[in-house]
Amino acid sequence: MPKLCRICGSACICAFSFIAAASAENSFNYNRTYDLSTAPQLKIVTYAIDNLKADETGTLASGLALLDADVIALNESSKEMTSESFSQAVKELSRLIDYSYVLSDKTNDGNCSVGLISRYPIENVISINYQDINQHLPPILCAEIKLPQFDSPVLFLNTAFENNEDLESKIAAVRSINDFVKNQNDNSDAITDKELKIKVLTGNFNDTANGPVLYELSRYFNLVDSQSNEDFRTYPALNPALDLSHILTYRGQVWETSAVTVIKGNQGHMPWQEFASHLPIFATLKLIEQ
Repeated sequence: MPKLCRICGSACICAFSFIAAASAENSFNYNRTYDLSTAPQLKIVTYAIDNLKADETGTLASGLALLDADVIALNESSKEMTSESFSQAVKELSRLIDYSYVLSDKTNDGNCSVGLISRYPIENVISINYQDINQHLPPILCAEIKLPQFDSPVLFLNTAFENNEDLESKIAAVRSINDFVKNQNDNSDAITDKELKIKVLTGNFNDTANGPVLYELSRYFNLVDSQSNEDFRTYPALNPALDLSHILTYRGQVWETSAVTVIKGNQGHMPWQEFASHLPIFATLKLIEQ
């Protein structure tokens, strides 16, 4: 026997019963707006640690702890750092600063070069393989983290593209990301309602902000940048020429950028340029519309 709608009293599928069902499934209020003074805040770092040596991990951990970020996205895409050494570095950094960590699945050739460390527990994780791409790209790491100041879980996606000019494969990789975040029917058992949740994308995209990769991403994501024409060159660390690492937010949300900067030189008395061939980006964001 069909259930009666508790609003209109009939066995119907009305707007009221749909809203009630949706509210039962989703405990968060998407499309919620905030005043800037009370908006939830996120502090995030993205860093390509492609040359980090084991004896430098402790020093780097001290620097990352001083940044006091909520989430740190780590990646590498060079031959200078093996998959095993990258994985060990992520685990050790998380241990030293008392954060949680997660790594992406390995590729068929055993490569793992994407990880996240988080101040807050990481609740659900999936790795998404790129489709129809010839390169040996690591999977897209998608981690769901419930930050206490946010009403909705936040999905953090992290990736690393190879350092080459193979534009066709890079565009295909971007479309795999876009397809995942927009497809409401593509929910895994671990992560549901992803089309409604807050999403942040980070990584070493090996392309500049004015390049075709970031242009393709801009269909679904907004680049976190500065309004003051700040210099975002991150590579090579010793003499930066190219902005290759980026932080992006999904266009389903509206954010206010409180601060965003490339951490350069000896900022904070740390030799950031010595840990990797890239420099990290640090951003503080406030959520204005969920």
